[in-house]
Amino acid sequence: MRIVKLSNAEIEFATLDGVRRFFLEEMPVGERPGKFRVTRGRITKDGLEPGEPLVFTYEARVVFTAYAGSGLLPNDDDYSKRYPHYFIVDLATLREADEDFYDVERRYNKATGTSLKLVKSQGWSRLPNSAHTEDIWTHLRKGAIRTIVEISQEINRRAETHAIGHLQEIRRELKGLSRLPTREIFSAQTIADDYAFHAGGRTELQFNIGLEVVDDVTHLRHGVAFSLEPSQTLPKITPLIPKIARFNEFLRMYPEEFSDLRMWHYARGTRSSNYVAAPILPELVQPKVFIFLGKLASAAEPNYDLILGDFDRLLPLYRYVEGNATFPSLAESRSEFRFIPGCSIKRSRTTATLTEREIDVQLRHNDLQLALYEYLAKKYGTEAVTTECGNGAGARLDAVVRANGGYRFYEIKTASSARACIREALAQLLEYSFWPGAQEAESMFIVGEPPLDPDADAFLRRLRKRFALPIHYQQFDLQAGRLAE
Repeated sequence: MRIVKLSNAEIEFATLDGVRRFFLEEMPVGERPGKFRVTRGRITKDGLEPGEPLVFTYEARVVFTAYAGSGLLPNDDDYSKRYPHYFIVDLATLREADEDFYDVERRYNKATGTSLKLVKSQGWSRLPNSAHTEDIWTHLRKGAIRTIVEISQEINRRAETHAIGHLQEIRRELKGLSRLPTREIFSAQTIADDYAFHAGGRTELQFNIGLEVVDDVTHLRHGVAFSLEPSQTLPKITPLIPKIARFNEFLRMYPEEFSDLRMWHYARGTRSSNYVAAPILPELVQPKVFIFLGKLASAAEPNYDLILGDFDRLLPLYRYVEGNATFPSLAESRSEFRFIPGCSIKRSRTTATLTEREIDVQLRHNDLQLALYEYLAKKYGTEAVTTECGNGAGARLDAVVRANGGYRFYEIKTASSARACIREALAQLLEYSFWPGAQEAESMFIVGEPPLDPDADAFLRRLRKRFALPIHYQQFDLQAGRLAE
């Protein structure tokens, strides 16, 4: 394994941004894509082999890793006087990294019992092939299991740009705390070897991460949990019982909100299988039970955007469980209706199977919502359409169109008949439009895939005639990407 030290004395490496630009934008193009020029004496003639691991460092941090696409070759371009040799970086294997090179040095020396000065040495060190070198390489390539301490610290660092980054301020507001115990999600006191929960969360619905072995594979869980394990902080589980009741009420009110998440529990050390998000059964509310709502993902390559995004989604649940609101809301009920054009819906994962797309309600809903947005944006213009818009009274609208000085609300349902779609959406749309403080809609549309049958059509006509409710049903053809006219 060859260490390649990038010097800030080189013009293109004057800054970290310059390093990234060189590797990601400049090196992939040109006469020889992947060409990396080498000054005299850095690598001996036979000192690099095709396929050899390369570790690129910059100012004592590992910034890229890749495999060599060639050995050392003579350079005959315009820069040959300063750079008499070059090698090819296998661009297909290039990965960005961000690791403290001192940590790599310590890890290697501890494993081998040596005292190499990898960071401060002038040369480009070459580590011999060994199990220890392979371990370092696997770690740098993100194949190693990250520790909970590492993951917790990275979540804390990245949370600043997410709603969950304000968790401690939210706790101070809900609990009437005089001061913040910390500004971070996880603290040293709440991080263990194989799990972590948010600071102050021992007696709460806790934001939780942990390592779990399922089918002989170590996974990283993230989500929220109730830990009913008695402790000095929680001698009895009694304080958690009313919170579990509020958790159940939220899930009954919004049964589809977390349909992409799963629940499982541990009872007396035995893990259950995964099951769909649902109210917690009374028989689980007893000491020594751990109940979890969330996801399992890679422990080797944590997806921090996914973790923080799911934490953000779970904040309304946390607010309701830990607060004293009389009704669960998905959005801040005190915020005004604000129409901000654009689509906040991400395309569903492309790896989902056809069966998953047919059965998984959240996947189907997301596909419909994105396709509906694209259809409406094409018809009315991107500045006239938005998604996931707060109604001003604590609810979120699937889609809103601004037209003729008013607003049209769209609520998507995935039921198998127009009648079922109408039953699920009607009360929601009435609340969204007419609850005190809400933005009133000019018209309201229930959107579903089944066709509108004569009875359902007659029902909606009666509502419009007798009660003057501007309520309609429109069938959406997902394959064609359009509403039936």
